[in-house]
Amino acid sequence: MKQFNSKVGLELLLPISVFFGFLLYEAIVDFSWSALIITTAVIAFFGYLILSTKYIISKDVLEIKCGFLVNQFINIHQIQSVKEVKDIFSAPATSIYRLEIKYNQTDSITISPKNKLAFIQELLKINPAIEILTQ
Repeated sequence: MKQFNSKVGLELLLPISVFFGFLLYEAIVDFSWSALIITTAVIAFFGYLILSTKYIISKDVLEIKCGFLVNQFINIHQIQSVKEVKDIFSAPATSIYRLEIKYNQTDSITISPKNKLAFIQELLKINPAIEILTQ
């Protein structure tokens, strides 16, 4: 079993941090305890999602986890291709620099392992037929 943590990209983390930092500042300045509690809870939730996003390769299965929101299993032998993409759309990834994985003929998912090369090499050990596409 190999575990790959998600890369945490500053391009996503910085704007979110500034936004929630501003909300926290306003809640403190206004002595708004309800806003402070809600903002702190949302920050904790985002922190939990960021820290719990990971990709696990075990035998011939790729498990994609993002907190309790995503727990997806993909048979590595069903993966047709892997391609580097820059994508801002919602995905179990904490960076916009991602890998798009195409599997089951029509399905795809984007993820952001911290060490993309090692991740791809692990997939290829199990399924050498995976096509590695370049942009």
